[in-house]
Amino acid sequence: YGYVHTVRDPAAAAIARWAARVNVPVVDLPAVVGDHVLSGRGNPDGMHWGWEGHRLVGEAMAATLAPLLISRCDESPAERPNVSGPG
Repeated sequence: YGYVHTVRDPAAAAIARWAARVNVPVVDLPAVVGDHVLSGRGNPDGMHWGWEGHRLVGEAMAATLAPLLISRCDESPAERPNVSGPG
C-alpha cells in the first residue's frame, strides 16, 4: 500500500498554516526522509522509514528544538505562547 498519501498535502498545508500562526517550527519530514524511503532504503512497504530514516528525523528534530529549549530557559511561563492544536 506504499505511495498512497491522498490526504497528505491538505493535512501538511493545514499544519503549516497553524504552525506559522502560532510561531511553532515544524520539520518537513518528506524533505528529511523522502530520498531514504523512495530510494528503497526504507521498509519494504514503501512508506515507512528504516533505521537510517529514524536517525535522520531525530537529528532534524534535535536541530529544530535545541535553539528553542535554550531560548526558553530565560522565559517565565507567562511569557511563553499559548499553543493550541490545528484549527
